[in-house]
Amino acid sequence: MNVSTRPATLSAAEALATAPLFAELSSIDLARLVPELEECELQAGQVVFCQGDPGDGLYVIRSGTAEVSVPTPNGSQSVSTLEAPAIFGEAALLRDEPRSASVIARTPLSLWTLPRERFEALLDQHPRLAVQIAAALAGRLTDVTERLSASQEQVVIVARAAYDALDPPAQALLRRAAVFAELDAELLRALLGSAWSPPTWERLVQEGVFLQPTDRAGWVRFVQASLRGFLLHQLRAEVGGRGLRDWQRRAADLLLARDDAEPEQVLELLAAAGEWRRLARLIEEQGSAIAEQAPESVEGYLRVLPPRLLWRRPRLVCLWAECCAAQGKLEQAIEVYHGAERRDPAARGGPLALTYQQALAGLHEKLGQQEEGLACLRRVHQLRQQGSDLADREDGNAQLHTGLSADVIRAEHRLLDGDDRRAGPRLSFATLQELCEGRMLPWRGLVTIGILGLTALAWFLPPPAGLSDSGLRVLATIVALVALSFLDVLPDYLLGLLMLAAWIVTGTLPASVAVAGFGNPTWFLLLASMAIGAAVERSGLLYRGAIELVRHLPSSHTVRCLTLAGLGVLFSPGMPSPNARLLLAAPLARDIADSLRYPPHSGGSAGLALATFVGFALMGSLFLTGNALCLLVYGLFPPEVQARMSWVDWFLAGLPTHLALFVLTMLFVLARYRPERDEAPPEGTLALQRRVLGPLSRDEWSALLIVGLILIGFSTQSLHGIDPAWLAVAAVAALFLTGTLDDSTFKHGVNLSFLLYVGVVFGFGAIFAHVELDRWLSQNLGVLAQLSGGSPTLFVLAVAGIAALLGLLLRPGPIALLLALALFQTAATVGVDPWVVAITVILATNLWLYPQQNVLYLTAYYATEERAFTHAQARPLAIAYAAFVFLAILISIPYWRWIGLIA
Repeated sequence: MNVSTRPATLSAAEALATAPLFAELSSIDLARLVPELEECELQAGQVVFCQGDPGDGLYVIRSGTAEVSVPTPNGSQSVSTLEAPAIFGEAALLRDEPRSASVIARTPLSLWTLPRERFEALLDQHPRLAVQIAAALAGRLTDVTERLSASQEQVVIVARAAYDALDPPAQALLRRAAVFAELDAELLRALLGSAWSPPTWERLVQEGVFLQPTDRAGWVRFVQASLRGFLLHQLRAEVGGRGLRDWQRRAADLLLARDDAEPEQVLELLAAAGEWRRLARLIEEQGSAIAEQAPESVEGYLRVLPPRLLWRRPRLVCLWAECCAAQGKLEQAIEVYHGAERRDPAARGGPLALTYQQALAGLHEKLGQQEEGLACLRRVHQLRQQGSDLADREDGNAQLHTGLSADVIRAEHRLLDGDDRRAGPRLSFATLQELCEGRMLPWRGLVTIGILGLTALAWFLPPPAGLSDSGLRVLATIVALVALSFLDVLPDYLLGLLMLAAWIVTGTLPASVAVAGFGNPTWFLLLASMAIGAAVERSGLLYRGAIELVRHLPSSHTVRCLTLAGLGVLFSPGMPSPNARLLLAAPLARDIADSLRYPPHSGGSAGLALATFVGFALMGSLFLTGNALCLLVYGLFPPEVQARMSWVDWFLAGLPTHLALFVLTMLFVLARYRPERDEAPPEGTLALQRRVLGPLSRDEWSALLIVGLILIGFSTQSLHGIDPAWLAVAAVAALFLTGTLDDSTFKHGVNLSFLLYVGVVFGFGAIFAHVELDRWLSQNLGVLAQLSGGSPTLFVLAVAGIAALLGLLLRPGPIALLLALALFQTAATVGVDPWVVAITVILATNLWLYPQQNVLYLTAYYATEERAFTHAQARPLAIAYAAFVFLAILISIPYWRWIGLIA
């Protein structure tokens, strides 16, 4: 195919928006899609693709018409005509099959091409598109069916008239021949016996009214399925239902005796004759081979089997699931295995359960259901530890003979190694390590029991000197919380709620103290900030700002990187979730790299993505509302520290540190990750994106105005005296009133489980004071102040080192909070303000010396679809950034001393 490609033009904007596939997309999503599209021009008669070609992309007609045709024994047959703005080529993508028809340009044709990879990502982001595509396919099928039905009906009418004109022996021969979907003279002779008439058969074949030749020499089939159905109906009227089944049973026996018989025809006959045991046995023997070509047919035969024959035969269960998976019905394949577990006791343990659980893990992995896949693998490891013999398992797998095994093995490796792009960010390093060692449940279970046993001892042992009974119990349960969180026994928020319940039920704390964190104004500030961030994301303001900045800046890689990083800093105070910011911005960096024709994993591509990561993920702690961890720590500050550390004070205190960190990190990025050549982004692509976006929407204006006002309110708190939490709540109400935020966006944007966990943690300050645990920790951690010789500089650097080490070994979030809280009073003895301890701990735990250490890093990596940079490329930056953190803290100490944060 001689196809010329050129960038999409401005006039394409309106046409693109009217394409049926894209009607579901917002203007922001459509603008993101623009760089992925190529516009192709074909002349009349040129081929778009042929039947049997691989499905490599989706096509959208911008102008012109195309003809869809399929081959027939007599040549190609046109089945439909497509006009703008029709879509085609989607069926091969959805089913992962070769093209089922050929498409040729009937007139000069202008197309958009969307590559397979981007199409699949689009469906993941917008599941309703699959429904629209299915509706379009159904409508197209209806049109084709209506068009073909008329001609088919004419064929049947003529054939029935010819049948009525036949003599009775010829009619009887045709009725019995209809038992076979395809047959030759030898089969029919064996079926009819003495009633066989060679001259009659030869005349019927030569006339071609009822029968037509197949691809196999000497074999024929009926010209229409409806004609064969008519003849079978006539045969039933002649011999009755039982007699018809006898004929079908005899026909199946004859086919089974032939080496050249099609197994699928035998399955049809056995099912029609009600020979269920023989049908089940034949599917076990030959079903896998048939399923490679016709999985939907095998699934149909499996569905009609009686349950007593189906669920107790593991080969049939696995084959049914395999057929569902081959058709893209992964959820249905999962339900097949669950059905077998409910109906077959042998599927609940032993080798069979192992095989089913491994297959389920592979299916969940394909669906991106990471937690469910890990649960299946944990069950696998549990079954192995319970005494299932590995050799027996391998024999069982061989006997099951299912094509899922290779996919299962690959899926298990991806789940264990964290190789899946959608699920990777949610894996903790501890979980990965335990799974790789193959001893997840036994090791974790024993340790969990040990932790709970040691924690229970706090209720029976005398406390250390200076610590009350309640203080010991609180300390023991918090240590247990951190340890169990590391083991992924239960979600963090549930562990926290159980801890509160344990304190209240055992009388360790009064309920008013235990749940005090949920009454902390900072908890409401965090909730409101999440809602505001969700509204900003929904409005598309961030994406529009990035496009405008890139469009107006000079064509320089350095300027682009600095712009992307700077934009991240600017948006941080309005969106407290760095993950959300990265998920919005990282695809933009990838799109810019694609529009500049930077190859994947090139220096230019890596530079843009890592600069985005620096600005949108690493600089949020400059602002009180730029990172949820900042708000968490702020909620733990003593009241007097909260009173003097306003939003502006936090920003001013952290400015030198983050400025030094930003400059050092960006200098490293710009020096190490450079493109081979600087190119300007295609003007046509940027202009089309602007045209698709249109003017600022009402939601964007509302988000811009309200976020601007709330930042002004934060910065003038000293004048009006209103807590930032209540300003943020008022902003959420304003966003609801303007329609920028709705109930669905609020529920989606506010992480309830995280807020529950935060409410527990926010109460630690009041709880520590109530049981005097803070005073005891200060006395016992005074050794750190002694080791630093009373030097604030050495003390701050020691805190940074301890935080970095603990963040390397354990989850950074809980460790940062507990370490900061434990050191607040100790810091005061050497003249260091709690804020200095907090910012030091936050920065020192936000490293990624190995990928799984930092969820933000993994978010940036996977949000660019693993195309922007590799882990090996980012490793030098990870090491350099760790050094820059310590250097920036050291540089800031004189400034902190000058403004009174260090004595």
